[in-house]
Amino acid sequence: MSGSIKNNNKDSKALEREEYFNNRDYRRKMMNKKKKSSVRKLSAFALVLIIITIGIIAYSAFLFNGLPSLSSLENPKTDLATKIYSEDGELIDQLFIENRTIVSIDAIPKDLINAVISVEDRKFYKHWGVDLDRIIKAMFKNIMAFSVEEGASTITQQLARNLYRVEIGNKISITRKLREAITAVQIEKTYTKEEILLLYLNQVYFGRGAYGVEAAAKTFFDKSVSDLTLDECAMLIGMVKNPSGYYDPIENPENCLNRRNIVLNSMQEEGYITKEVYELAKNDPIKAQPKTIQKNLPELAANSANM
Repeated sequence: MSGSIKNNNKDSKALEREEYFNNRDYRRKMMNKKKKSSVRKLSAFALVLIIITIGIIAYSAFLFNGLPSLSSLENPKTDLATKIYSEDGELIDQLFIENRTIVSIDAIPKDLINAVISVEDRKFYKHWGVDLDRIIKAMFKNIMAFSVEEGASTITQQLARNLYRVEIGNKISITRKLREAITAVQIEKTYTKEEILLLYLNQVYFGRGAYGVEAAAKTFFDKSVSDLTLDECAMLIGMVKNPSGYYDPIENPENCLNRRNIVLNSMQEEGYITKEVYELAKNDPIKAQPKTIQKNLPELAANSANM
């Protein structure tokens, strides 16, 4: 039965082929049919291409809309604490939206700079704002773990996110990461590496209301950032990963100690400290005695309104 069907199909094809070559009208009809089919396929492809192009243009407009302007990149706004002194020059109180005191690069210990580079962005001096190798590795690791196990933001990307929270957004999304990357590249074009480090260290949040390294040093060690020791530098930089309290030296001293030692080990791996120095520093106890920051401006305004 199947053999007869195959023979019939062969005969049918042979007849069609014969008619195609012998009958001009039939040949023209078949060619028109193929042409119409090709036109329909091309039209469908063109339509899909147009829709994709419009989608890309619309998403690009959405992506770039609201990104920080060149002037705002050149003059970033940073909230500072307002200090109130007595007549004899004694500090009485501080009022702030974000507790922050700006310091120069000369006031920041080399150990603090080395710590942040070793644990947050080892290729800081080599990349142009985005570390593509790190992004690919992080994506692979996260896919294998079926969760977000590792981030890939460079110091410059973190700075972009901290400086322009409203423009870039806080939600974990592809859009936020793209805006972050675009802004990071612009920051790298605008500032030197040293200036980026200084901006970052004066901007980043350490927990307990302390923004920037000077406020963090005062909050956790009651000293200026320039007086921090190696283990104190490592502790502060370790807290940047999760400033909400997970590495807080009082609430979670063991987590804080482990994280500090991870930073110290990273510094040793990068050659910033010797193995002997690492072995000594990792055995130092956590010395921090965090104090509660005074008042922030929104709280003060609310209290004044109730008086």
